[in-house]
Amino acid sequence: MSIKVLIADDAVFMRNMIKEVYDGLDFEVVGESANGMEAVEKYKELKPDITTMDIVMPHKSGIESVRDIIKINKDAKSIMCSALGQESLVMEAIEAGTVRFGARADKRHLNPLGGVHGGFAATVLDSVTGCAVHTLLEAGVGYGTVDLNVTMLKAVRVDTPPVAIGRVRHVARP
Repeated sequence: MSIKVLIADDAVFMRNMIKEVYDGLDFEVVGESANGMEAVEKYKELKPDITTMDIVMPHKSGIESVRDIIKINKDAKSIMCSALGQESLVMEAIEAGTVRFGARADKRHLNPLGGVHGGFAATVLDSVTGCAVHTLLEAGVGYGTVDLNVTMLKAVRVDTPPVAIGRVRHVARP
C-alpha cells in the first residue's frame, strides 16, 4: 500500500521536483496546492499520510497551514521546505511540533569541479536529523551528533534541491 502525499508549494518547479523525489518509491502524490488555504482544504478532502509544505506561500503561510491541519488531525505528518535565509521561520516551524525545512544549493556550495559539495548534503542531513530528534526531547534537553556518515550515490545538482526525511529509530537516555 503506497503512502499518500499532498504537495503544497507556490512554485510549480518545486512541486515538480518534490514529485520526482517520490517517483518510483512507495509513495503516491494524491494532490497539489499552490497556497496555504488550498493546502488545508485539500488535506481535508484527500486525507494524505504526509503533506510537504513550503514555509512561505500566498494567502496563508505554511506554518499557519500546518497548525490548521494539526487542528483537523493531531497525528498529521508534515515536511516543511524553506530556502536558505529563513532560519527564524524554520525555528517557528519546529516550535509548532513539525520538522519542516529544506535547502537549495547555490554557487556558494559548489566544489572545484562545479558540483554541489558533499558537505552541503551532510549539513542538510545533520539538520533534519537534529530536528527530528528534538521533536522527541523534553524542553531544554540538548542533543549532539555523535556520528554522521553520508554515502553519495548520486550527485546533488544546483537546480535540484535535496529532500531529506528524518526518522528517529532510537533515543538514548543518559
